[in-house]
Amino acid sequence: MIIKSLSLREKKLTIITAVVIGCAILYAFVFDPAVKHYVDLDRQLTRKKLQVVKSRWLFRQRDLFESEYAKYVEYTKSSASEEEKAISILKEIENLARTSRVYIKNIKPAEVKRFGFYEKYTFNLSTEAEAEELLSFMYSMQTSKQLLKVERFTLSSKRAQPKVLKGNLKITKITVL
Repeated sequence: MIIKSLSLREKKLTIITAVVIGCAILYAFVFDPAVKHYVDLDRQLTRKKLQVVKSRWLFRQRDLFESEYAKYVEYTKSSASEEEKAISILKEIENLARTSRVYIKNIKPAEVKRFGFYEKYTFNLSTEAEAEELLSFMYSMQTSKQLLKVERFTLSSKRAQPKVLKGNLKITKITVL
């Protein structure tokens, strides 16, 4: 009824407008979401392919990882009690100090922190030694079989003997449960 009363030019413009509006609706609600979904799936596929490549590489390297793990687990794993572990660590520290000619004035076990699958033992040391000996002691701790770590240290010189350094060290060791 309304279309019959329109002129030929108006009918053409109405049809063209309807087609343009239809295309816009089709683009906005069908084509654009489909393309975005396709792009998202493509990104996910690329990510998954990278994960597969990494997993395959890790799987191929499994024997190497296991052999390296076996080397170091003996340094960290122990079935001894907490006190026995602490005594073992203290003995190692005293032996290293003796070989480096470092005088330990005081040694205090600070705390044992438990985490998911490991324990962290902390010790505070007060020492006296010459600079070279103290550095040798710290290096020998870092490279010992106990895998000790010097987390923090402070050094000061004695007033009466300027060559002798007083040191306060915080030493930690991690053991696997």
